[in-house]
Amino acid sequence: MFHLTRKIDYGLVLLLELAEGNQEMGKATSPLSLRTLSKKRYLSFLFLQKVAMDLRKHGLIEAKRGKIGGYYLSKKPSEITLKEIFEALEGPISVMHCLGMTAKENLVHEVGCHSRKALNMLNEDMKQSMNRITLSDFITTTPQQRWAPRKGRPLRNPDSPAVKPLTKPRHVAAHH
Repeated sequence: MFHLTRKIDYGLVLLLELAEGNQEMGKATSPLSLRTLSKKRYLSFLFLQKVAMDLRKHGLIEAKRGKIGGYYLSKKPSEITLKEIFEALEGPISVMHCLGMTAKENLVHEVGCHSRKALNMLNEDMKQSMNRITLSDFITTTPQQRWAPRKGRPLRNPDSPAVKPLTKPRHVAAHH
């Protein structure tokens, strides 16, 4: 099963918060504090710091120090691709371990990578698709648009129990 890692989840939450506050020329009117975001979204502050470091190292976000410091996008949301985000946080995109190996490493594992040709086609298609999707494709202006129906799916209420948040607080007990 293909799934997003916790690191990707945190990265997308951070980037979307920055993008939604960065509509003018890709620059923040006021930088976002990681402490504020971690409290607002019930995210681990320490893990969020690690994610921010990786995004900064790869040039997707920048930091401003000081009393009114925080993070902001280093470029417009329309210039940040999903592929860049994934690679900044998880490394090269590869649907199978052997596809990310060098030719020399792959000689040793040739037997385990018998589907290399077909999987490489899938891998390349996935990278191309991820390169076409930008952060701005995730941005919506209202909660109604965020939960709008797509291709025959009914409109969902974000407060509905059937809709799970990206992250949920660990310290809050479930209500029955």
